[in-house]
Amino acid sequence: MAVIDLTRGFDEELYKYFITKFGIDWKACMQCATCVSVCPLSDYCPGMPRIDMLLAGLGLFDELAKRLDPWICDQCMRCSQHCPRQADPAKVLAALREVLTYKYDLTKLSRIAIKLKLRGKKRFLP
Repeated sequence: MAVIDLTRGFDEELYKYFITKFGIDWKACMQCATCVSVCPLSDYCPGMPRIDMLLAGLGLFDELAKRLDPWICDQCMRCSQHCPRQADPAKVLAALREVLTYKYDLTKLSRIAIKLKLRGKKRFLP
């Protein structure tokens, strides 16, 4: 089992970015695991999306980048529909994909694509 360094601290700036840009608050998650029980992909990625919500809540984006969960989620929305606190795990995973792509893309092509998408020039993107 890998040891996760919790001493890095919480990234308050990134948290505020998530709230303003995506309208989501992953701190609403109470770790009840309802999302795991309804997710059809939790057999392939154990703990999905509960562990992702926990790691995001702790601000451990480097650990999230090592997981497949944000990339394997097919946005069936079952987790969000059954969430008792309306934490919207599917939307959190979609937002994490965008942030992780933006942060860890070595070619910087995703930054250009995201900026074009935000400007409304969708003809370059699917």
